[in-house]
Amino acid sequence: MECFERHLLCLLELKDAVVEVLPALREQKVSVFLLSKECDTEGIEAITEKIEKASDEPIPPALKSNLTIKSPAVYIYTSGTTGTPLHILNSVYVIMS
Repeated sequence: MECFERHLLCLLELKDAVVEVLPALREQKVSVFLLSKECDTEGIEAITEKIEKASDEPIPPALKSNLTIKSPAVYIYTSGTTGTPLHILNSVYVIMS
């Protein structure tokens, strides 16, 4: 069984929608990050400054040793035409292409 970290990266414009489902996300141990310099909502962490401070150095090979071209990389959620959220799974291959 594979174990993956669960993170949600959210645009500022979608913060209110995420706040509505935040209790469920917390139950599922999903970390929520907001693309903003600050956030006053408990359970949502602003991440823009951390991204700006991140190193430009390549990721060490040991940290990516279990990664394959088919590994899940990103889920993108859309509202869909029915209003029900739909997800699209992008693999490492898609991201690298």
